[in-house]
Amino acid sequence: MILCKQCKFWGLPSKTGNNWSKGLKNHRSCGSDKFIYESAFFNLADVERSIPLDAVGYRDGEGYQADLWTGAEFGCIHGKAKGEKWK
Repeated sequence: MILCKQCKFWGLPSKTGNNWSKGLKNHRSCGSDKFIYESAFFNLADVERSIPLDAVGYRDGEGYQADLWTGAEFGCIHGKAKGEKWK
């Protein structure tokens, strides 16, 4: 396990027009494919089919957009150290 601040997936969002995020110092978004945004889960069977057992699924109530932020000291088993090659 590594901390987010040491991980290559941790960074500011690449969305344009999201100016408020530029001031963040200790919170960023995770680009790992283990964080899965699903815009609309209609029932529990959809969750079971869509989210692997080693992942985090998140959504918003209206199906438009949701942001997920982690702190610098948060960590996970799926992190990759900066400089480590992508799969």
